[in-house]
Amino acid sequence: MATGPWTAYLPDPLRLHIARYDPARVLREVEAKRCILDALASDVAQFSGGVEQQKFAERMATWAKAYAVLRLLALPYADHPDYQERWKP
Repeated sequence: MATGPWTAYLPDPLRLHIARYDPARVLREVEAKRCILDALASDVAQFSGGVEQQKFAERMATWAKAYAVLRLLALPYADHPDYQERWKP
């Protein structure tokens, strides 16, 4: 668990919270998820354009994988009021 020397001046519950939910790690996780979403968005955008018949199955498989990953990324928020049941994997 990552903490800095400045956490010594914080109350124990807050220090333990910061150690458990390391802000730097959380920011790295958010950035990684944004990169995943960017990569998937380009795959989905390619599918939405004109598709030759022989490449249809390949593009459809790519879209299905992207959609599955997006649903998995949304899963930790299943208890949020805006989460939609159709997003469940």
